[in-house]
Parts: sequence; C-alpha cells; structure tokens
Amino acid sequence: MNGFNVYIDLEDNVLNPKNVNIETAKRLEKIISKSKSILYIHSQNSERSVWCPWELGYGDGINSKISVLEIYVDKTSYKQVYINMYNCFEIKKCKDGKYRCFVFNRENQKEYVSFDDYINGNNSWRMLK
Repeated sequence: MNGFNVYIDLEDNVLNPKNVNIETAKRLEKIISKSKSILYIHSQNSERSVWCPWELGYGDGINSKISVLEIYVDKTSYKQVYINMYNCFEIKKCKDGKYRCFVFNRENQKEYVSFDDYINGNNSWRMLK
C-alpha cells in the first residue's frame, strides 16, 4: 500500500497459531503499538475469533487510527455491534479508472478522506459530490 508496511499475523513466522500464549499477546501488543493505523477486516471469521476483538480493543485503547473493511454477505447479522463505532475503509474506482483507498466517516457516510491522508493525520473530511 503506497509505501506503507503492512502486518498480517498469519504471515508472521514468529507466531504459532497452534501454540497461542502470553508471548503471542505481547508480540501483538508491540506490533499494534508501533502501528500508525489498523485496518480491521470484519467478516464472519473475525466475529468468531478470540483474538480479533482483543486486537481491535487494544488498538483503540492506544488511540490508533482504526478503519474497518466490511466483507460481509449479510450485514444484518452483525453480532459485534461496536464495529459501527469505527470509520469505514473502502476501495473505489475513480473517474480516471484507477482504484484508490478511502476512509469514510462512520457518522456521515458522505464525508471521506484518502487512506494515505487518514494514516498521516490529515483528516480533512471531504464531501461526496
């Protein structure tokens, strides 16, 4: 993503999903603490996860910028209603034909900012035209 480092726990060779322990939590804390932003992918699988809600809560607790990419078939079946507190991450096709990443304001879905600006602290919301 445009020069950003992306961490995906499934690709972390230090973590062992078959041996989750306090060291797992400490490693995730360290990585989340260093993050400029968290992109939380919300799906049926994340709702069943023991770790995903903890990671989201920890990131929120340290004031990390959080946006949510929702990949749900049926959005009416949410069990984790607190997801609705966070801004939405979306990939949109722009007029020039290129796809770009945006964060939409959860409180007013007509307001958005580019993902790059969001991560870098320039959160001047723009209105959709």
